[in-house]
Amino acid sequence: MKKRTPYLFGILLAVFAFGLARIFQLRLNSGDIFPAYSSERSDDVGLAALYRALSRLPHLQVSRWIRSLPELEQEPSQTVILAGMPFVRGTAMSSEDADWLMQTARSGTRIVIAFAPPESSLNPQKKPDTSEKKNAVKKNDEKKKEENKSEDLTHKLDPISLEKTLGVQVKVRMILDHAPPAVASSNNIDGLNMPQAAEWMNEIYFEPENNSLWKTICRRGGSPVLIERKVGHGSIVLAGDSYFLTNESVARHEATPLITWIVGDSLHIVFDESHLGLREETSIAALARRYGLGGAMLLLLGLVALYIWRRTAVFVPVIAQDSDSILEIDHTAGLESLLRRSVPAGELIDTCLAEFKPPRASDRARVVAALEKADPYPVKKYNAAAHSLRIKT
Repeated sequence: MKKRTPYLFGILLAVFAFGLARIFQLRLNSGDIFPAYSSERSDDVGLAALYRALSRLPHLQVSRWIRSLPELEQEPSQTVILAGMPFVRGTAMSSEDADWLMQTARSGTRIVIAFAPPESSLNPQKKPDTSEKKNAVKKNDEKKKEENKSEDLTHKLDPISLEKTLGVQVKVRMILDHAPPAVASSNNIDGLNMPQAAEWMNEIYFEPENNSLWKTICRRGGSPVLIERKVGHGSIVLAGDSYFLTNESVARHEATPLITWIVGDSLHIVFDESHLGLREETSIAALARRYGLGGAMLLLLGLVALYIWRRTAVFVPVIAQDSDSILEIDHTAGLESLLRRSVPAGELIDTCLAEFKPPRASDRARVVAALEKADPYPVKKYNAAAHSLRIKT
């Protein structure tokens, strides 16, 4: 049983590793390990459907961005989509991000900022039931995560309000009772036949300081929820909701003209993931995956496993034989062993004399006479008999 223990342990470890990898693969395929409004997610709150649909268009180049926004190259024909932007009242971005926003837009880039539902949009008049009380801890954890994302967005450096940067106030109201859709301000916008109504799930709206700078695309409850501003050769689009970009909306509702207008005439579409908390890793494992060293890492792990198995496995060592302890067997060993078992030590000389039959009778007489004169010890009797035979007569 002890010999089988390492093998059973190895089998159980392999099964556990396979199950863990399978679970991770299933979660990775569904995308729920990524934050909401990520283009990696395939469930209702992800943007994987829109990302894949745009990727299939031959004239478009679609990519994801997981580094800081100021590192993104400025291209004249480019649309950057920031979906699920955390709502922070009065503090939306750092001075570095504000400079990037204006400079990138002036260079010809179209920047789309779609907000996520804020915590404050929940109806305060609604009385919480028992299920909400049970989920209080979960809501607090989600609120902390949202605050962490917002803090990461501002970089904790020189917070500048969106009002100062773009001249627009971002506000939130209580949930409307009848939940009306967003209504387009015109049936024809930039040559596109906009839908009469678009599904809208968020209560964020905008109040531009200068209406001449901002163009209202859609209203909800009488307030602008989708607006656009031309900046240099590019433009900035603010959307009070990200639902119309999600997988659920793309599958259930016909909003192709609205999405086409959001993308614009750009040839390169960038889905930013950095504002959601996804950042590029600089670890050794990330570098190995980038340069295709996954096979080498697996081989190295296999060698380490073999080394550990070799050091822990119990093998019977080979016993080294000492040269002094090696027995050399002579051709007379069998006869000696037979005599030792059959003839007592005290009768050995008499037995040999009885079996001694020399060709001459005088030789036997000399041996008998020598044995009678010799000491009673067997060795001395043998030496006396041998000496008598060597005497020439």
